[in-house]
Amino acid sequence: MDQIVLDIGNTRTKIGVFSGLKLTKVIKETNLDDILNVLNQYPEALGILGAVGEIPEEVLHIVKKPNNRWMVLGPETRVPIENRYYSPETLGMDRLAGVCGAVQRFPSEASLVIDAGSCVTFDLIDEKGVYHGGSISPGWQMRLRAMHEFTRSLPLLQGEVPAEIMGKSTVECMQSGAFYGLLSEMREIISHYRAKFNTLHVVLCGGDAPAFLEQLDGKNILLEPDLVLYGLQAILLHNAKK
Repeated sequence: MDQIVLDIGNTRTKIGVFSGLKLTKVIKETNLDDILNVLNQYPEALGILGAVGEIPEEVLHIVKKPNNRWMVLGPETRVPIENRYYSPETLGMDRLAGVCGAVQRFPSEASLVIDAGSCVTFDLIDEKGVYHGGSISPGWQMRLRAMHEFTRSLPLLQGEVPAEIMGKSTVECMQSGAFYGLLSEMREIISHYRAKFNTLHVVLCGGDAPAFLEQLDGKNILLEPDLVLYGLQAILLHNAKK
């Protein structure tokens, strides 16, 4: 049975097509026509929509049709983990799907999911499949934008990996502060959780993740760009069993 997973983020939308447990197609940087084409191409598929961004009305019209086999991920949705987050109604659906994807990828082992997108989120799920929470921090581009918007003279920059940590111009100093500040934050949080678990998998996803991956040290660090898609599928299949 085909399954369609739709991940609508703050700045990017991704579509995943699964055949059984295998991810057979990923469509990135989608527009509304791309989404509608996929939904209409697989009218009999099981589907799940997870969104932190705005959901287009045209998409909602399709997924909420009577007798449709789609579900929209929300705070009340059954998930294949134990959620101990104090305010589940405010938990981003991408964060929830990310830890569900980590459990599918590393069952019975603790994972720290780092999603480097508009914001950077750190989410911990233990070896028993219990989600405890984590932290939210400004993303790479958000840091640069904040420096521009909250000062009179600093320029608006696009994130670039600095050649070295010591900048020798204002632009270089801004790039260094944004990138290495976030990198140092990642290293410190990883170190904190590694001290608590004998085995900890650090799983990076999100659009900015590749830039930071090669700068992080230690074992069990990997890039899983489609982690949220796998997590959405895990939630979909968990609900299909009921």
